[in-house]
Amino acid sequence: MTCWAVQLRAAGNISGEEVLRHAFPLAKLEEFADEYAMVANLSARINSLGLANNYGVVFKQAERGTLSYTLRFPSWQEFYTRQTMRPGGATIRPPFWLSGILLPMVSRLNMAVARITSSIADGEQQPPVYFQTRRFPSPKGFDSSRSARKITDVSVIYGFIVLAPVAVKRIADEKSVGMKELLRIAGISDAVYWLSAFLSSLMVMSLETVLITSFLTFPIFCEPAILPQSDISLVLFMLMLYAVYCDLFCLLISCVVKTHQGARWSNIQKAGSPYDNVTLTVMFCVVLGYCVLYAVLVWYLDNVWPWQYGIPKEPLFFTKVSYWYPKAPTNLQYQRKDATEASIPRESIGDRNNPGIVLDNVTKVYSKNTVALYRVSLKAYRGDVTVLLGRNGAGKTTLLRLITGLEQASAGSVYVAGHDAALDTDAARRSMGFCPQENVLFLGLTVLEHLQFFARIRGDSWATANNAIEEILVAFNLSDKRDTLASSLSWGTRRKLQLGIAVVGNPQIVVLDEPTAGADPECKGALWDCVLRFHEDKTMLMTTHSMEEADTLGDRIAVLAAGRMRCCGSSLFLRNTYGIVHGA
Repeated sequence: MTCWAVQLRAAGNISGEEVLRHAFPLAKLEEFADEYAMVANLSARINSLGLANNYGVVFKQAERGTLSYTLRFPSWQEFYTRQTMRPGGATIRPPFWLSGILLPMVSRLNMAVARITSSIADGEQQPPVYFQTRRFPSPKGFDSSRSARKITDVSVIYGFIVLAPVAVKRIADEKSVGMKELLRIAGISDAVYWLSAFLSSLMVMSLETVLITSFLTFPIFCEPAILPQSDISLVLFMLMLYAVYCDLFCLLISCVVKTHQGARWSNIQKAGSPYDNVTLTVMFCVVLGYCVLYAVLVWYLDNVWPWQYGIPKEPLFFTKVSYWYPKAPTNLQYQRKDATEASIPRESIGDRNNPGIVLDNVTKVYSKNTVALYRVSLKAYRGDVTVLLGRNGAGKTTLLRLITGLEQASAGSVYVAGHDAALDTDAARRSMGFCPQENVLFLGLTVLEHLQFFARIRGDSWATANNAIEEILVAFNLSDKRDTLASSLSWGTRRKLQLGIAVVGNPQIVVLDEPTAGADPECKGALWDCVLRFHEDKTMLMTTHSMEEADTLGDRIAVLAAGRMRCCGSSLFLRNTYGIVHGA
């Protein structure tokens, strides 16, 4: 907070509240115990709510007949009250007390004191008071955004800078083709040649000089003119003199220019100046070298940077053959069982092979020995909806982060479509559709554009994508929202779109992280119908904490509690094992 102190004479004792009531009758006033409490309250309002129009007034205890107060402003209102000004005459720029909020507040407070101490009643008309300030010594000019100094600088510099290269190039062209020597042989003297070159360039500059003079001295673009008090002939003479100077300077440069040869592929190995040894070839090599360096750094840091989503690779990952030549997916039989897994009630699955998702004794331990998952084993098959059921904090979302490759397991293995999710994350993700717990959408794209974008990413042609998208729009009841921006959709509609993105492009694996959490009953029913409609040819794994939802959608239900797998099987199997599925 910045402050400004004022002290003035006043007849009698006047309270600060009375002064503020008279000075700011429409303002909301709040009294504080001391100055520190007021500053703390105002700072909190400005930082949290961004309220810039909050100011403070601190009334000091002074002698009888004297009123002293201090104004407190936000810190961004700089008045430079402690700055030592350089000696000399007054500058054109107005001082800080003539701009901003300081002078109006001081004026209102002082006028309120004058009204209170006078004998004027509240209902009586106050005589008019005229307030006028004048700097001393008075500046000789006034600085503004339309000042002549700024406009003339820009117009003259940019006006003549275009013609200088043109004049030099014309003379250089004549010298390079031998025209100058041919004219000499024809009998033209050097004086005539240079005079003709000077006058030809000056004619063009004279036309530009007239245009600039008209722009500055006549009210063409602004009223009044930029230089209304200047003599037109004087401005014209000044600019013409500058044009002559520029013309002669161009002729001087043309004397040392032997050729106008530009940059070509044939001369990129030659320096542009005899005093320079840097060629275009060197510049190209340096720029291309930096391009390669930056590209390699982006690729390397994106793989090994540990503070990001995804599984960071080890620093020397590029030295391994498996990175450049990944192994093909293998058929996982998953026959091993340990004592922990054998003790878990599981329903027999017969001779079904090649599961879409395999979790093999997965353990995840965070810092401070926090065990999120402990020896979790699970298989999800194509055509089934496998539901991970558990309360908040059971480890469902952590397990999905391991499957989608956002994190790496501390122990055990995760296989998606035959690929190791930790070692071959990109290949595992190519066949996966994911619906996160929160809606992640491009707010500037429509519903149709979202579906087209992700369908094309997953390799569908335009014809195949459009047919699949029409089916999804009808199934998700989004046909009337196809051209609506995502930013204009309701939460339930955004959730439908997020689920549609997960299934568009016909991915083999679909992972849903609590797709109906927070949805109303109508929206939840619509999402259930969509899950049941699109799961037949896919391996679908979803999480939920709703037992009703697991019983309705799940072909197989895996119950997680405290990071451990407690049981796994169909709804009927859980009923037979525990008596009722809701007691699992």
